Amino acid sequence: MFDGRSMEKPRVIISVRVSSKEQQEQGFGWDNQMRRLPELVEAQGWEIAKRPDGTQGIYDEGFASTTAAEGDDLSLESRPVMQALLGELSVVQPTYLVCREQDRLHRSTLEWELLQHRMVKAGVEAVVQWPTLQGAPLITRLSESKDQAFASIQAVFSQLQKADMKAKMGAGRRERSAQGLPAGGRLPYGYERGEPKGPLVINEAEAEIYRQIIGWTIEGAGAVSISKRLTRQGIPTMMGKGVWSVNTVRGIVASQSQLGLVRVRRDGAESVWVPARDQPALVDREVWEQAQAVVASRKTRSGDRERRAALVGLLKCSACGHRLRYHRKKKTSSSGRVSTYSVYACMANPYCNAGYSISERKALREISPYINALLESGTYWMQAPEKGDMGDIEGRVGDLETARETARAKVKRAHTAYVDAPEDMAGIALEELHRRRDVLKGIEEELTTAREGYAQAMAGPAEDIDMEALRDLLRGWENLEDTPKRMVLETIIEYADVLPNGREKRLDIHWIAAPVVPVAAATLG
Repeated sequence: MFDGRSMEKPRVIISVRVSSKEQQEQGFGWDNQMRRLPELVEAQGWEIAKRPDGTQGIYDEGFASTTAAEGDDLSLESRPVMQALLGELSVVQPTYLVCREQDRLHRSTLEWELLQHRMVKAGVEAVVQWPTLQGAPLITRLSESKDQAFASIQAVFSQLQKADMKAKMGAGRRERSAQGLPAGGRLPYGYERGEPKGPLVINEAEAEIYRQIIGWTIEGAGAVSISKRLTRQGIPTMMGKGVWSVNTVRGIVASQSQLGLVRVRRDGAESVWVPARDQPALVDREVWEQAQAVVASRKTRSGDRERRAALVGLLKCSACGHRLRYHRKKKTSSSGRVSTYSVYACMANPYCNAGYSISERKALREISPYINALLESGTYWMQAPEKGDMGDIEGRVGDLETARETARAKVKRAHTAYVDAPEDMAGIALEELHRRRDVLKGIEEELTTAREGYAQAMAGPAEDIDMEALRDLLRGWENLEDTPKRMVLETIIEYADVLPNGREKRLDIHWIAAPVVPVAAATLG
């Protein structure tokens, strides 16, 4: 038995994580951890602590990558279960943290130092590991400074191991792809493994389903309809599940693997599809291209099949760049009267935490003065200079906007680190916070200058634009129904970035340089 430092019965929390979705969904490691770790804890005579909500202290991350997302310094920022574990440590105050191996918690020395700091602060005495899920545990104590130093050395070797493993696996996959052989990972639908390290062979049952999916697509069925049809028919997914998701169907229809191709990335360039060695195609390219043409014909600028609202497809989130989605909301007045109004919100990107939204009324009210001022002028519009020069300017503005969002996130993280820093580290943390704020300020100043240059470059005489036709198109635009109003706005607005709440100006409008009045404009009124 593990000899705890206290005579009280040790209270533990358990952390479970696997490195791939296959390990989570097919049970390669995940189900064993979920079953064996509580059994081993019980065999030691320990108690699983309760979380603040009263449930057992088992923090199941399922599949969670320890590679930080783009723009993040730590993978912890995209691991909500681990964030919950860290946030609840001070409340739960377990004696030990139990896991299969320490690298299940992290793969970075920076992350380990944060984890260790939080655990020591909460009174956690040790990290207990069962690498083989049996026998005696390995114990990494945290209660003394020399123990913490030893744990940090282990973290260094864990990070080196990950980097070495990633490099070797990447080199091996690139080499196999270059040879036209499967590079590992999940198999494309319709295939199964043949000989070890050999080409893929057709899975006849899945291949028949794939051909049916392509046939339904050509007939005009969408991914939603197909996913429901497959689920109703009880056909299992690639992972053996009974419910098909819309994204799974879309991915299968768009993939070129079923044409006997494999995707290869060479020298950091954009990946390309090349013939896979001895891998038969499931359908002819002509049939596949016919399905892609049907899919493309259903797409609109906003990505929705039916575009009902005035600003659908025109508004973007300034934080992540995704187009805002349109929906209706209900509002109840003090008298009990229920009314509805139109709202556009960022819901397309799961990694965007900004959640920017704007009502249609507010957006149109902000657009209106610009259009009305241009109507009164009548002699000037936005006209682009040479394409090459404008491309450089637009590229610079885009790069600075991306850099600004990254810098904002780093300032936020530095502020959190300063708040949580121990007294002996507070000075260093504050210095880092000031440094990151200075970097952000410099980027914002440079972005302001670049945008002013862009605006100046875009302003010019309307020599090649039929201003009379444009004035006729815009006249009375605010009184049009949604569909013709959208046609008018699409003629002059490329898109508008939605800025954070609390600002007087919520839209950063990007006007079309040389608007062309559509032929259908004559019937808009």
